[in-house]
Amino acid sequence: MAHKYELSQTLAKFMDRHLVFPILEFHQEKGIYEARDIMEAKLALLKNTNMVDFAMDIYKVLNDTEEVPPAMAQHRSEVVARLRKLQADVDPIIKCLENPSVVRNFRQDKAFNLQFLQEDFQIGPDHVEALFQYAKFQFDCGNYSVAAELLPPYRTLCTNGERNMAALWGKLSSDILMQNFEAARDDINKLKDAIDNATFAAPLVQLQQRTWLLHWSLFVFWNHENGRSDLIDLFMRRRRNAMKDLIRVIQQEAYEYSDPVTSFLEDLFVHYDFDGAQHKLAECEAVIDNDFFLTAFKDDFVESARLFIFEIYCRIHQCIDIKMLAERLNMDLEAAEKWIANLIRSVRLNAKIDSQSGTVVMGSQTQSVHEQIIEKTKQLSELGVSEQILGSHVEGSEGSRKRLRGEADTHLTLTAHTLSYGLSAMHPTVDSTWPFQAVSAQLKQAAVRPCRLEECPTCTGTATLSASSCGTARLGDTGPDSNVLIGDRIICGILHSIRLSSASTLERACRGDCRSRLMRASVPSSQRRKHSRGF
Repeated sequence: MAHKYELSQTLAKFMDRHLVFPILEFHQEKGIYEARDIMEAKLALLKNTNMVDFAMDIYKVLNDTEEVPPAMAQHRSEVVARLRKLQADVDPIIKCLENPSVVRNFRQDKAFNLQFLQEDFQIGPDHVEALFQYAKFQFDCGNYSVAAELLPPYRTLCTNGERNMAALWGKLSSDILMQNFEAARDDINKLKDAIDNATFAAPLVQLQQRTWLLHWSLFVFWNHENGRSDLIDLFMRRRRNAMKDLIRVIQQEAYEYSDPVTSFLEDLFVHYDFDGAQHKLAECEAVIDNDFFLTAFKDDFVESARLFIFEIYCRIHQCIDIKMLAERLNMDLEAAEKWIANLIRSVRLNAKIDSQSGTVVMGSQTQSVHEQIIEKTKQLSELGVSEQILGSHVEGSEGSRKRLRGEADTHLTLTAHTLSYGLSAMHPTVDSTWPFQAVSAQLKQAAVRPCRLEECPTCTGTATLSASSCGTARLGDTGPDSNVLIGDRIICGILHSIRLSSASTLERACRGDCRSRLMRASVPSSQRRKHSRGF
């Protein structure tokens, strides 16, 4: 199990060789692989670095000897000689950069900085190149703190785009290896912006760098306090339906990759196979325990997994046997009962434990009318036609415009039904037909000729998402027109939220003038008087 789903060999292909050392150290402590295999892998990684003394120590341990090959000794002599040469080359520019008065005169213009150093201190492009080579050399020697200190000033002087990117990658890896994850988080954001804005780079190069960023960022995301939120933002690009998007990706890529973690999520959220999810959860613990990035979050994962199992199971059952639930959660009976009791208390779950029968009885989960209205109106922008799609078709044929008008009418009809339901539910004595007719009339009028908010006679003219900006009616008003006025007040507030996202689109799609106004409900006065008592 540990070897089958161990991903370090796959991840190492997209990482700097220095970043692989912490992973090998982790595997050596866990005993996942033979100790000799780990030592040989370390020696192979050190072959092309300047950490000669470290390589010699590993060679001596592997071969149980105090002698090292002549090639290693020769390589060490070459490294020492090159270090001395680079130190002499960079000494002038380092002295300038250590002078606060010099750095204070730097500007955003790199050409100005280079000219300033050339004229006042005889520091030229050769010195700047030597600074990069010295920083890279120190990184290869394992002196990550020196590299992290030298690379930022180098970027203020470098005018070569490729070298700038290389310096960013070097800074990120140095901060990761020093476990300076706050600085590494900033490095990731800079790299992401640089990759996205590299318009002249070859597509293959951009793809390669994005792949590196996804893999290198794992060190930061799983060690920074806000890392998991950053991971969702980078990988999923949106948080609202992150779990649904994750399940969809797992299903799409199941033919290519699958492990107990992905199988657990698929069994639970797709197939609702609680027995399969129970077996997979036990396997997940073993896999996560041997994962370099996830091992510290094993308890969090198991707790969240049990919560998901309990939550989904409660959605489809009203009375749940605690013994059976304990088996599904891989817990003993007493621990399961305490866990459920704490869960009910902490999240205020509408449930109670029957100790005599050993069951959990779920209460009815009902939403108030106000909650239902808020939940439904929250999805109005999703039900409507997006501005980008409408904008791309608005100059099309007449048939396209008719289709768009029909989709917009459907959107507004749904809105009218929602508001009509809310009004009649809040005031049961009101006939449920007139609010829909009134609401539908106002929404249709607004759809044909989108109203500008500042021209709306029913409102104070403030572009706000809240219905409280409507100054025509108040909840305490009475009289024959109060029911219609209050209806106007609620409708107008919702229309504001619709217009803020789609008014310009509807205006282009419908080709109407914006001279119309949001009218009050066109309900006969006799009908208004008939229902005025309902409010």
